[in-house]
Amino acid sequence: MTPNERIYALLLDEISIKPFLTYNPHQDLVEGFEYFGRTNTASNSPLVLMVRGLLSKWKQPLAYVLSKGPVKTNILFSLIKETLQKLVELGLQPKLIICDQGSNHRALFNKLGIFMNKPFLDFDNLRVYCMFDPPHLIKSIRNNLYSDGFRVGDAKVGLSYISRLYEIDSKSPIRLCAKLTQRHIVLKNCSKLRVNLAVHILSHSVAAGIATMVNLCALPPEAMATVHFAEKFDQLFNCFNSKALLSKQHLKMLWDDVRENYGFRYLLTGRLNQDCLEDLFSVIRGKRGHRFNPSPQDCE
Repeated sequence: MTPNERIYALLLDEISIKPFLTYNPHQDLVEGFEYFGRTNTASNSPLVLMVRGLLSKWKQPLAYVLSKGPVKTNILFSLIKETLQKLVELGLQPKLIICDQGSNHRALFNKLGIFMNKPFLDFDNLRVYCMFDPPHLIKSIRNNLYSDGFRVGDAKVGLSYISRLYEIDSKSPIRLCAKLTQRHIVLKNCSKLRVNLAVHILSHSVAAGIATMVNLCALPPEAMATVHFAEKFDQLFNCFNSKALLSKQHLKMLWDDVRENYGFRYLLTGRLNQDCLEDLFSVIRGKRGHRFNPSPQDCE
């Protein structure tokens, strides 16, 4: 591997499993308990660590840690430091840590000294950036939009105008927003986990559809705040989902770093997420038939 191919992102996330104990005769050990101090508590939420290349298409699961609920911040802090150190010793260069916005992960970022104006930490003379997973963030924005909405200046942004758009558009033989369905408007538990449903809501087509309805006087002018909101998040998500060359205007700090210090000519932001880790979770759930809650042994 070339030096730049050794630059990687560290991904971490939990997977929900069924508490289950089994006896391992080879090690004379009962497996399925929490790892931390070998407690008597069965694990239901292993933490999985994975790395993926930023410049090249390699990825590698590293480890899983059995835990009852989210891993405590102090343990997570030590685990991340140890993982980074081991990977540096192997000749790999950390550049990014990606996780969801769980409370323990937010606390981890605080403990690492990550703030809005300083989204990085210095480790072994290397600058390592930290970010939340964009697909998780877009789902959170959608969920908040549906629950309490947002206030942008004096304008209120919420679900009402999107629902009205769907109500009008669904009756038309030629749709403005062909992808918009009842599943987008009335979210069930499983629907809340679907990234594509969130992306469709906060999309250019929905923004254009609402703007068209405003021009036709089918929606009030106040709906334009929702238009601007959806359009901005559509553009923002596209910035973090690029499969093409990324210009230096986007993700400026990270881009300037890898361009100036490592000679990157482009950055594919489609790799700045946890998609490959979610794919691994799908493989784990698919062992011995599809199960939403696999056992600890399925993580091996």
